[in-house]
Amino acid sequence: MDIRETSLRTLRKAIQNHEVSFPSQVPVFACQMRADIQWRLVELYFVRNWTCDALARRYGVTRGRAGQIIDSWVRRAATVGYLQEIPVAVAAVPTAVPETRRVHRNRMRRNVQVRVARAMHGG
Repeated sequence: MDIRETSLRTLRKAIQNHEVSFPSQVPVFACQMRADIQWRLVELYFVRNWTCDALARRYGVTRGRAGQIIDSWVRRAATVGYLQEIPVAVAAVPTAVPETRRVHRNRMRRNVQVRVARAMHGG
């Protein structure tokens, strides 16, 4: 997944499903538009699940501008490594199936029984 090309909705779902890392403290990129509210928009959108419409009303910008601010933050954050895809853990396949306790216990009992039988029969 190219995080920079992913839609904001898809990215939000991936972050909430722990498929994409998200910084615990949202960095501010001063060179971008509206750096004063940028981190708030990003946190409220991705962490608190606010819509762009709600963010626009809250911060006095248009819905499109709110989306632009979040989108430009995402591109920059992905470029510098704040947002990264989390690889899916691959379960290692064991080469040999380990014995269960019950199988081990039964094998030990049989061994003891065989030894006792041999001892009783003089063998």
